[in-house]
Amino acid sequence: MTDTVHRAPARLDTITPGLLRAAGIGGLLGGTGLFLVMAGYNAANNMGFWAILNACFAAFVYKSAGMTSMTPMPSEAGMAHHAMGGQHIVASHIAVCTVLHLAMSIGAGVAFAIVLAVLIRTGLHVLSTAVGYLLGGAASGALLYLIMMEAVAPHLNRTIVDFTPRAPFFLAHLLYGAVVAGYVYWRATVSGPAAPQARRLHARSA
Repeated sequence: MTDTVHRAPARLDTITPGLLRAAGIGGLLGGTGLFLVMAGYNAANNMGFWAILNACFAAFVYKSAGMTSMTPMPSEAGMAHHAMGGQHIVASHIAVCTVLHLAMSIGAGVAFAIVLAVLIRTGLHVLSTAVGYLLGGAASGALLYLIMMEAVAPHLNRTIVDFTPRAPFFLAHLLYGAVVAGYVYWRATVSGPAAPQARRLHARSA
């Protein structure tokens, strides 16, 4: 039975509709967690619970939501963060950016699962273990952070680059990747091709 259960996550190396569906749901959960981490941090630091959507993320869609880049002086940076939290909340910013953020989270989750599946098939079998898959997901989250903050946002959205607290945002991306990987691995374990047989063996031994 132990060997049967151990082989259940083997579906992680096969790109199937079930894997993509699990990755999409994982991305939705991870994206929600990422938002809550950043919203909680911003609220605790008087930057506003909705600032990540209302000001920073909104600048991708609404150019009027962008803010003037802050200077590197610590005191002025604190004033700029306070100003960000004091912005008027715009319902359309919250609604549109919530949908966009979750859609991007789902897309990134699917991309994570595909990349990890390809890596497992190329011989990195350590990624098919629980710890390896979680670490692979967290690493994917870190890579997503670098792509967003160093390659995409500097050209499309200076507000999110200049006003988003970097350390919490990076940690939130690690959490995002780990949540995606954890959910996908769990679904592969409970619904893998060997799982029903494992449950029957367990029932017989009971």
